[in-house]
Amino acid sequence: MDEKGINYHNLIESHINSINTIEIIIEIDILNIYKIDKKTLDKLNVFYYYVFNSINELIKYYNLLINIIKSSMKNIEIKNRSHRQVLNTLRIHKELSGVQLAQITGLQPSTMVYILRSLKKSELIEVGRIGSSYITQGKPPTMWRLASKKGYIIGVEVIPHQIRISVIDFASNINYQNFYNVDNSGIDHIIANIKKCVDETCNESSILREKIIGIAVALPGSVDKKNGIVNHSDMLDLKNVHLKKKLENELNLSVLIENDANAGVLGVKWFPENVNNLPGNIIYLTINTDSNIGSGLVFDNKLYQATSGPTGEILNQLPHIEKWMQKGEKKFGSDHLISKQFKSTNFVSLSDVIRHNTTGCLVSDFILKNIGQFISDEIVRIIGFVNPDLIVIGGEISEADFLIDNYILPTIEAKVKKIFPYKFTLPTIAFSCFGIHSVSIGATAVIVNELFLDNDHSD
Repeated sequence: MDEKGINYHNLIESHINSINTIEIIIEIDILNIYKIDKKTLDKLNVFYYYVFNSINELIKYYNLLINIIKSSMKNIEIKNRSHRQVLNTLRIHKELSGVQLAQITGLQPSTMVYILRSLKKSELIEVGRIGSSYITQGKPPTMWRLASKKGYIIGVEVIPHQIRISVIDFASNINYQNFYNVDNSGIDHIIANIKKCVDETCNESSILREKIIGIAVALPGSVDKKNGIVNHSDMLDLKNVHLKKKLENELNLSVLIENDANAGVLGVKWFPENVNNLPGNIIYLTINTDSNIGSGLVFDNKLYQATSGPTGEILNQLPHIEKWMQKGEKKFGSDHLISKQFKSTNFVSLSDVIRHNTTGCLVSDFILKNIGQFISDEIVRIIGFVNPDLIVIGGEISEADFLIDNYILPTIEAKVKKIFPYKFTLPTIAFSCFGIHSVSIGATAVIVNELFLDNDHSD
């Protein structure tokens, strides 16, 4: 939108949906509107004036404009290591003075003054407020924070029957979350569903597409993140699919892809409940309806990735809910809410089981007890193999918060005592505070990881 209040982006879109043949002359000062440097403009041979003689030409130049926006916004590159360090410190602590930043990062105060000036000029940080002077007994300190409106990151989780989306701003505040029940059978459905859900997300959250820093898509299976390829996903019926390229062509936005469990564990790392007490060794488990139990690993504060092939694919598949339901019906009868739903819809999700359990459904309670037992057995295997500091469980199962204390922990403690008769310290076991959105939040962390991670490391 320019100083006259004209939003050229919306203006062009409105003309695309108008009559078949149009003639428009629009003056677009791209330098001022999108702040693209002159060098980029010259390289792309973009001029200030466009004459569109037909709808086809309009679409052609509209797509060119979108690509320019995409190239200018697709990544906020922060190449300087100390700049990344300062930005991430502000991301964690939300608001700090220059003195506090220097103390936490170990950088010299004079260096910090230069960095803050540079980051402010780049519009990556802003003044939050003027602090109290009683600490310094002098001039009140300027309190700095990340410029939250600099851009937005969209995280997408794809599972067979659902797409879950989380949106965070540049300061890592959650702006929007939602899920969409869809049919994700095959690549064509997945591409179309992601596009539709992203479009709806932008509309519902009032986010301009040119403000999107990037989109990260997390899904089950073996993923080649570097090349943007889904090597194999049984659950989604995908094999050797260049998902990143297909999505970028469809969305005209920068896209990263990642395994769902890897995204989940990055979410634990980058968005911890307690920033001052995050352990170095973490395992994340994602558990959804009729799915394999995916596991993501952070060892010594770094995401563990195998030399080749999948990582953490050692856990058994969660048995189909229908099998446990049939056993429950033999014990308690079939006149229960969960049984009636299955008879009418031929489908029951974990969320359905958890919801019916709150109404006193005995079959649902039986199913959840067996799921708790199953999860306990898998966690005991993990503990016997690596015994991390923290195990976090996400996905649909995390809606049943009572499972941890009532079933999972007591079972694990009893089994571990039998296996390890000597003194043994169990890891902390908890459900993700983000519930069913733990992977979509983790997907945003995939991009946060790219933005703020020290250049000398790679997660």
